[in-house]
Amino acid sequence: MVMRMIVALVVAGAVCAHSPVAEGEVAIHEVSLAGVAFTPADLTVTVGDSVRWVWDDGFHNVESGVSGTHDGVFSSGNPTPVVGTTFEVIFDQTFLDANPRANNAYPYYCMPHVGVGMIGTITVAAAPIDGPWAVSGEDIFATNNGNVGIGTSAPGIKLHVAGSIVGIEPQGFAVAGVSETGMGILGVANPGGFAGAFLGDVLVAGTLIKSGGSFKIDHPLDPANRYLSHSFVESPDMMNVYNGNVTTGRRGTAWVTLPDYFDTLNSDVRYQLTVIGQFAQAIIAREVRGNRFLIRTDKPNVKVSWQVTGVRSDPWANENRIIVEEEKPDAERGTFLHPELYDQPDELQTLRQANDLSRAKAP
Repeated sequence: MVMRMIVALVVAGAVCAHSPVAEGEVAIHEVSLAGVAFTPADLTVTVGDSVRWVWDDGFHNVESGVSGTHDGVFSSGNPTPVVGTTFEVIFDQTFLDANPRANNAYPYYCMPHVGVGMIGTITVAAAPIDGPWAVSGEDIFATNNGNVGIGTSAPGIKLHVAGSIVGIEPQGFAVAGVSETGMGILGVANPGGFAGAFLGDVLVAGTLIKSGGSFKIDHPLDPANRYLSHSFVESPDMMNVYNGNVTTGRRGTAWVTLPDYFDTLNSDVRYQLTVIGQFAQAIIAREVRGNRFLIRTDKPNVKVSWQVTGVRSDPWANENRIIVEEEKPDAERGTFLHPELYDQPDELQTLRQANDLSRAKAP
């Protein structure tokens, strides 16, 4: 394991000054070993700083680890009673890279006195750089509470990028947005553009709320030059649709078998029947039970087109019914999802108002 340490077993006068000592560009923090305590026991230093333990009295050593278990990061060696002995570790980036720990916290103890609580912790904080910035390992972050701008000198939000952002991640999430009370990700497009585009499958583990919807494909009759679009079928209910054709037998009956999950998934079942090719009567002789239903016609060998709908009744649907009509919350009153349709300015668009996008204008 790679580390940078300076160990000095030198007999000298007792050293009692334990505040940082400047030596060139490196700050040296001193920790006293006296009685059955390290003073200070918990010390925060900056990347590149050095910690020097000084034996002021007693029979001590310094071992990295927890509860008397050495982790191999640093050690002063066997305990010694020699007053004035010093042991030093430089907590630079090389040390941190070789000995990664959560929050850059390095616990340690005195082997003879760990049982009576002679323990301590060195925490290594990020090194400051020019301006309100700091680095920690390979990370860089702002140390103030202001906004960060890339491509703009007047950022209006926490991270304001005037340009493109590309996220590439072989595993996990390339781009992630998390919000406790608002929106994880908000995309806004200029007229004629798209707020978001996805080249592939999209998974929504929740409710998809939209003003409209359709499929759009290359036109089957002229795929190189035309598109074909169809609108979605909408309903105030979470409705499932099943359909097909069946021909009744010589007794004028035909069983229709539905998927084996039909009874569990659906409630409020409704039926439609259409006779094909001749004048005849068709009825539902037995409603759905055991995932099948019976059609009866007044003649034998009648082709019938059938449609069955059901309202979802699975646990997720029961807990997340669509509210068909609702009052706008106070924060959204006076705003519009589509202000242009009501001769209102863009500034009154609901999502723009909620997220105060006026602060994030292009430079």
